[in-house]
Formats: sequence, structure tokens, C-alpha cells
Amino acid sequence: MRRAEAIIGALARGEPCSGLLAVMAHPDDEVLWIGAALADREVALVHLTSGAPRDPFFAAQAGCAGEEAYAALRERELDAALAVLGLAAAARTTLGARDQEAALSLTDLSRALAAILVERRPSALIAHAYDGGHPDHDATAFVARAAILLARRRIDPPALIDAAGYHAGRAGLEIGFLRRPENERGAAIALSDAQRERKARALACFASQREVIARLDTSIERLRPGAREDFASAPHPGRLHYEEHGWPIDGAAFRRHAEAAARALGVPLVLGW
Repeated sequence: MRRAEAIIGALARGEPCSGLLAVMAHPDDEVLWIGAALADREVALVHLTSGAPRDPFFAAQAGCAGEEAYAALRERELDAALAVLGLAAAARTTLGARDQEAALSLTDLSRALAAILVERRPSALIAHAYDGGHPDHDATAFVARAAILLARRRIDPPALIDAAGYHAGRAGLEIGFLRRPENERGAAIALSDAQRERKARALACFASQREVIARLDTSIERLRPGAREDFASAPHPGRLHYEEHGWPIDGAAFRRHAEAAARALGVPLVLGW
């Protein structure tokens, strides 16, 4: 916990910080949620998915002939955005899950990420919080914790840091963490004018995601030490945001897949430190 707090403090103050690994669901999440914090740093990136769902609607909406072309477009958009943030040289790995369906592959994704941790030995792993905003974000929260638990048998495990996303609230979509004690040890990084302008230029590279990005507040980046999560339970009471869309995974299905993965991996369903 203290290592995570120290790293978050360094990121918030713009101080040097090495050995960072950002594990995100889609090829735009690092820019959306931690782009200013990561800018101009030495960082490696892992994406659980290519950002291309099975539903052909999404590819067609982006003017692409199919899922493969849409995935390639999202990769090119990320190339451009990372260049704006001074991260063009960042090592990148995609683990191959399908957008919206990462929960179907929790076991394989956890093992693949654990192997990356053993190879790279990062000082910190930054991942999505378990917040019910998107099923792939929740999958990433599980995979990050399970992978650290698997890898710690062979290496000094990295500090886990949660990055804010979005979730369903009483008044609609809320940006940031759920209200819980862990938040008090985190940091809300208010971006300077220069940081906001640079991040806006990076986000403009994601033309295929323009409508989604326009609905999100990206002016503050929130980080906290990785929270202890019970993946047998919903991240918050009430309907989850992703249950509003009719996607392949709802909250109950996600928890069933998490239970099966925990059993296969030999890890508990309550994950965190």
C-alpha cells in the first residue's frame, strides 16, 4: 500500500517514476484515464482486447469493413495518440480478447499477464478499478489482481494502482471511484491548461470513439492504491452501467466467469492486499 501511495504521489507531482506497466481493457483507455500522468514517461502497455467487438455495428459505424479492419483502425489511432503524449516508444502487448467479452477469457488472460510480470518485473501495475462501468474494465481489475498473485511466487510483485473510470450513479453516469474509504489514500490529479490541451489533442486521434469520449470528463485523472475486491459480489448496489446496453456480459455473468477463473487459477475470489 505504501509503495502504491508513493508512486501515486510521484505521478501527481510530475516526479520521475520508472518501471510502470499500464494494463488497460482497450487501446484508448490509457489516454482517457491516465494520459497526462503517463506522458513522457518510460512505460509499457498491455491491452486485454483489440477494441473491436463481435457486433458488426461498431465496425460499420467507424466505416470499417469488419472486425479485423476496425481493430487495425483502433491500433493506428493509438499510435497517433501515443505520439502526442511522448509515448511512441512504449512497449505494447495485446492479449487478444474480444471487446466486451474479456470476461470469457479471465483464466488465460491472467496467466498471460502473470508471464509478462515475471518477464518485465514492473515496479507498479496500473489497471482499471472494479466499478461496473464496462465488463472489460471489470475483467481487467480481476486479471491484474490474479496475475500479481500468480507472479508473486517468482518475483517481488508490483504495487497495484487503480485508475478511475465510470460507473452508474443515482443521477446517471458518474466519472471517478465509488465512494469508499480507499479513495482517501488516492490522488485526484487536476491537469494544468497545458496538460489538458495536450491530452485533448491525443484524444482527438481517436476519431472512431469521438461520441463516447465526448460524454466523459477527462480533465481530472484519479488514482488510488489497488483496493481489495470481492469478485463474487457486484461492485456497487443497483444496475451496472454496462447492463444498460444489452451486451454479451452482464454483472451476473461476469461474476460466474470470475468464480470459474478463480477456481481454475487456484486464487481466491476476494483479491487484493
